[in-house]
Amino acid sequence: MADISKIMEQAVEAGQVGAVSLSLKTLVGKSLDMAAGLADPKAGTAASPDTMFHIGSVTKSLTAELVHEQIARGRIALDTPITLAAPEMQRIGSLANHTVTIADLLSHRSGIDGDILFEAGEDDRVLRRFVSRIDALDLLFEPGAGFSYANVGYGLLGRIVEGLACQAYRPLMEQRLRECHGLRQFAFRPQDKASKPLAIAYQGDAPEPLSEYSNLASGTALAMSMGDLASWGMGQLGNRTMSQPAIITPLAQRYYAWGHGFMIFSAPGEAPVFGHDGGTAGTATFLRILPEAQAVWAFSVTGPGGLALYRQIEPLLFGHCGQSAPANQVPGGSEAPTDLAPYAGHYARYKMSFDLTLEGDALRLNVGGDYAASILDSAILRPLTDQVFVASLPAAGGAEIWTGFADFGSDGRPRRLQMIERAAVRL
Repeated sequence: MADISKIMEQAVEAGQVGAVSLSLKTLVGKSLDMAAGLADPKAGTAASPDTMFHIGSVTKSLTAELVHEQIARGRIALDTPITLAAPEMQRIGSLANHTVTIADLLSHRSGIDGDILFEAGEDDRVLRRFVSRIDALDLLFEPGAGFSYANVGYGLLGRIVEGLACQAYRPLMEQRLRECHGLRQFAFRPQDKASKPLAIAYQGDAPEPLSEYSNLASGTALAMSMGDLASWGMGQLGNRTMSQPAIITPLAQRYYAWGHGFMIFSAPGEAPVFGHDGGTAGTATFLRILPEAQAVWAFSVTGPGGLALYRQIEPLLFGHCGQSAPANQVPGGSEAPTDLAPYAGHYARYKMSFDLTLEGDALRLNVGGDYAASILDSAILRPLTDQVFVASLPAAGGAEIWTGFADFGSDGRPRRLQMIERAAVRL
């Protein structure tokens, strides 16, 4: 589509993004492959449809497929406790005393405080070492009682798959992508990326850093061309297990529910849309799968304007596929409160803290901790309902996100805060 190509090129020319690639595949001959910008600005390398981009957390959906393969082989089930699937995990504090299941990890309802990251090497024993060095995992709520995005949960799933398949995660994933999906333009390791075109985002003169390699099953290392990612998505058009709601997310602005591996963007009664978003190393990636339209698109972009660019072209992509975009989510809860005092307080999770203080008819947020997103600091929160507030982010030009509150006590005070898909508990 000429309109999409023009919008992409204009974003590059305006300096909003560095490189961008789009692949849209359908079963009725409406496929698109286009790219714009410089994959490597320092080398002057132009982006092309063959350019690989780091896909970040979209990797989780690919990891979920490996898990479901083991389920299909009868080695585990969705309701299998993870300590039964991988007895080595019984030594991890809190896991031995709670029945966290495979389904809980897949759908982020385990309650695990899940942004634990540390270096554990870059060879094929990395997940074994990573799990062996985790002594305890805090639980933000009882398994199944809520939703909180957990990177470490997919690290545990990667390790479980290794044990069941008797093969390390990276070669197992590469084998499946090559032999089951016919893909070729992807890589995990730096030495493999060096021989393929790769989009690189820069922070000053240095490339944006990747997170620790031990996060590879959750979304650190894998880079793919958008054509390959869209082809993988085409193989998921009939995947009902991963795309059926496992937990409804009424406090989330971007999606209606989470399945056993996919984000679900459409509500009941709408044409189904599922997929995943990812962000790493200055790169944003978006995968959307439309079963009724028999269409998939994969879009990736480097630079700070990636999300804004995607939001601009997404309606055009839905139109090209002959399908309406899902309606905006309706915030959960009832009438907005007039007394905000019960919401004020100190909330925390692993290496993050959130302090809410009254400021007139709103709340002011101050964040702290090594993992806290500075863009959230000084946000002003105003209620939409008694469970969902909208947060205006001054550091992001006034962009708005939802903040949720859950687990209210008899005193009317929430015990849990939900922000950027993650839960924190009141202390």
